[in-house]
Amino acid sequence: MVNKNLLHKAEKLRQLGDYCGAVKLYKGFLSASKSATTHQNKSNKCSGRTSVRGEQMFGALLSDKLDAMLAIADLFRVLGRFSDSRKFYNKTAGFLKNKNDDNVDRYFLDCLIGDALCDKCEGKYKLALSKLNKTIKLAKNQKDADALGFIHWHIGMIYRFLGALNKSKKHLEISLATHKKINDLNGVGFSLCGLGGLLRASGRLEDSLKLYTRANKIFKKNRDAYGRAYSFCGMANAYKASDKIKKAISYYGFSEPLYIKTKDLSSLAFVYKGLAGCYLKTGCKILSDFYFAKSLKFFKKSQDTRGLLSLYLERLSRKNDGELYKKAKMLAEANNLKNEIGYLRKYNKDNPQKWLG
Repeated sequence: MVNKNLLHKAEKLRQLGDYCGAVKLYKGFLSASKSATTHQNKSNKCSGRTSVRGEQMFGALLSDKLDAMLAIADLFRVLGRFSDSRKFYNKTAGFLKNKNDDNVDRYFLDCLIGDALCDKCEGKYKLALSKLNKTIKLAKNQKDADALGFIHWHIGMIYRFLGALNKSKKHLEISLATHKKINDLNGVGFSLCGLGGLLRASGRLEDSLKLYTRANKIFKKNRDAYGRAYSFCGMANAYKASDKIKKAISYYGFSEPLYIKTKDLSSLAFVYKGLAGCYLKTGCKILSDFYFAKSLKFFKKSQDTRGLLSLYLERLSRKNDGELYKKAKMLAEANNLKNEIGYLRKYNKDNPQKWLG
C-alpha cells in the first residue's frame, strides 16, 4: 500500500506555507500511487484473478489521490501558475469519469470552483462570478457547507473589487455565518478579513483593524502561515489608511517573509505596493520607487491585473504621469472595472494637460 507519510508531510508543508515543497511531495505521492496500482494490476493478471483486497486498497487510495491532485491545482493557482492549475483541475475532472465513489460529486464541484478562481485571479471577474454563482446550487444540493462558505467568500471579494460594497457585504456575511455554523475556524478568519477589507473601503478604519486582528489571532492559533500573512497585510493596510505609517511599515514587514516563503507573488506584490505608498507619504522617494519597482515586477510576473491597476492608480494619486494613465485606462476598460474607469475619467478631467491624446 502507498506510504501515506508523503501525503501527511505535504499537508504539513502546505499549512506551514512551503507551497513549492508541498507540490513536490504531492506529486511524489501521486507517482507512488500510480506505481502501486500498476504493480497490483500486473500481479492480478499473472495470477489470473482479481484481487478484492487490491481493489479495496485502490479504493482506499482514491480519495487520497484526488485530494493530492486538487491540492496541486490549488497551489499552482496561488503561485500564479494558472495554466498548470487548470491542467490539474481538468485532469482531476477527467479522472472522475466512470469512478464509482460517493465523493465524486464533491470533487467535481471543487474542480469547477477552482477553474472559476483561476478566472478571478486573472481579473476576469464577470466570468468568475457567472461560474461561481452556478456552483452555489451544486453545493446546496450536496449539502456541502464548507464549499458554500468558500464560494460566498470569493463572490463577496469579487464584488468588493468591483466596488459593489452592499453585494460584497451580503456574501461575506453569509460566508462568515456558514463557517461559524460548521466551526471552520480558518474559514471564519478569512471571512473576517474579507469584512475587514470591506470596512476599510467604507472608511471604517478602526472597525476594519479589529476584524483583521481577530482573524490574525485565529490564524496564529491554527498555525496557518498564509492566513497570518493575509491578516498582517490587512492590518498594515488599515494602519496605512489611518496615516499610522510606522505601524503600517511594521505590519507589512511581518507579512513579507511569510509571503516570500509561500512564493505567493501576487500577495507579495501587494505588500511592496503598501510599502511604496508608506515611504511616499514619509517623503522617502528612493525607498518608495524601490518598492514600487518590486511591486510592479511581481504583479506582472503573477499576471495580477487587479493588483497592477491598483498600483497604477495609487501612483497616479501622487504623481501626474501620462504613460501610466494610459496603461491604467487600458486595464480598467479591458476588465470593465467601473469604479476605476470613473476615477480615471475624473483624473483626466482634472489633469488634461499632463499627456497627449
